[in-house]
Amino acid sequence: ATPATVALAEERSRRFLAGDKPTTSLFEAELIRQDGTTGHVEARTRAIRDAAGVVIRYQGIYRDLTERVHMQEALRASQERYQLLFDACPDLLYVTDTTGRLLQANAEVLRRTGLSADALRQKTFLDFFAGENRDELLRGFAALTRGERVRPIEITAKNGAGQIRTFEIKGMPLVGKEGTVSEILSVARDITARKAVEQAVRESEALRVRITEAMPDIVYLYDLTHPCLRWVNQQLLTILGHAPEKLQGQVGPLF
Repeated sequence: ATPATVALAEERSRRFLAGDKPTTSLFEAELIRQDGTTGHVEARTRAIRDAAGVVIRYQGIYRDLTERVHMQEALRASQERYQLLFDACPDLLYVTDTTGRLLQANAEVLRRTGLSADALRQKTFLDFFAGENRDELLRGFAALTRGERVRPIEITAKNGAGQIRTFEIKGMPLVGKEGTVSEILSVARDITARKAVEQAVRESEALRVRITEAMPDIVYLYDLTHPCLRWVNQQLLTILGHAPEKLQGQVGPLF
């Protein structure tokens, strides 16, 4: 046995002889094999007494736990790798139960909310919701609890500083041992900057159209990559009598 196991056995024996009954006859121990490696066992011991009630020997049964210990170590290593990937993700990852209560979240969620993991577990995902499509969000979540696939949903939510951000959320139902959905894994990607750029592009395009429509000349855009007339202003109708919408998308000399 390893020194730690020898010390444990001696302590259990001393306490037993002193009249302190152990709460269980089972304990785990480490034994040294002939090749010098360590084996893990589950030990069960009982005292054998003589006619006068004096302990004269111990009887023990050892069950090999090596395979179980290896499986536990493999599981622990797998969980550690999962946690590393979970926390390394730049998106917000979080797990809720089927009522929406938060169970687990990655480091990015904790950073954004400013909450500890324990404090976060007192919240539901709706506590951070700040948008107008609450019904859409709840319908999507209800579908996930039934194991259905749901398209990504855009929502707005507030961070720990009270700032409103826009997120694209995709959920995935997690099935438990009983074959029913027990948890929901969600990925929230901050698309605030992307939405701002899209809005700027739309505003720029609208401004371009207003400027070109105000010009007295014919202004057009012809695509050489995929040859066709992409756009032409209303001066085409005024000057040449052609309706712009009838020529857009056509190929070759048009006017």
